[in-house]
Amino acid sequence: MLIDYRATWDWLTHDAGGAFTCILVFVGVIQIFVFLKQLRLIRDSLVPAKEAAEAAKESANAAHRAIDETEKRDKVLQRGYLWPGFGLLILDNSNTRMGIHVGIRNTGRTAGIVKTVHHALVSKEDWDKKKIITYEVYDGREDVIPPDPNTEVRSGVWYRLDVMPRISCGWITYIDVFAREWRQGWAHEISVTGRTESLPGCYTGEPWKTEHREKPSDQERLPSDVTTQELKGPA
Repeated sequence: MLIDYRATWDWLTHDAGGAFTCILVFVGVIQIFVFLKQLRLIRDSLVPAKEAAEAAKESANAAHRAIDETEKRDKVLQRGYLWPGFGLLILDNSNTRMGIHVGIRNTGRTAGIVKTVHHALVSKEDWDKKKIITYEVYDGREDVIPPDPNTEVRSGVWYRLDVMPRISCGWITYIDVFAREWRQGWAHEISVTGRTESLPGCYTGEPWKTEHREKPSDQERLPSDVTTQELKGPA
C-alpha cells in the first residue's frame, strides 16, 4: 500500500481539520515531555524527603529515649532511701535500758512507706556457721518515713536487752512515691547495753535471696510505761 505523502501534506497544511489535528499531536507530545520531566523531578525529590523523614523519626526516637532516661534518673535521684538501724533505746520506768528498737532512717529526697519487716535474732555461733535463718514477718503497721536522715522512726519491732548479745538481721520492704517496691537488709551485733556493731555485708547483703524460712511475727507488745531515748555516747 502506497502512502500519498503529497495528499497528506496538503491535508495538514491546507485543511483546517488537518491543521487542528497536527496542533493536537504537537501539544500532546509537549504534555508527555512535561509529564515525564515532572515525574523525574518527583522521583528525585522523594529520596531526600525519605531521608528527611527517617532522620526526623530517629530524632523523635532519640528525644523519647532521652525523656525516658531523664524520668528514670529523676526517679532514682528523687526516691526515698530507707535504712534500718539501732539508734533508739527503750528505758523502763526506772530509767534503765531494757530494750532497743529496730529503727528506720530515710536519706532520700521523698518519703518511703514501710510495708514489712523481716527480722531474726540469732546467736553468734549460728551466724558464723551460716545456719538457715527463720525470719519473723512483721506487718503490723505501715509507716511513712519522711526524708530526714537525722530522724529515726520506730519500725514496730523491738528487742529486750536481757537476751543479748545476739545478732539481729533481716530486711525491710518499702515502696517509694513512684509506687515501686524496694528491699534493704541489715545485720548488726547487739550488746546487753544496747550498743550495736554493723557486720560485713550489713547493708550490701541480700538476705531475701538466701535460703531461709519465714513465719508470722509474734512481736511482744511494748509496755506502756517505757520511754524511748536516742542512743548517744558510750555504752
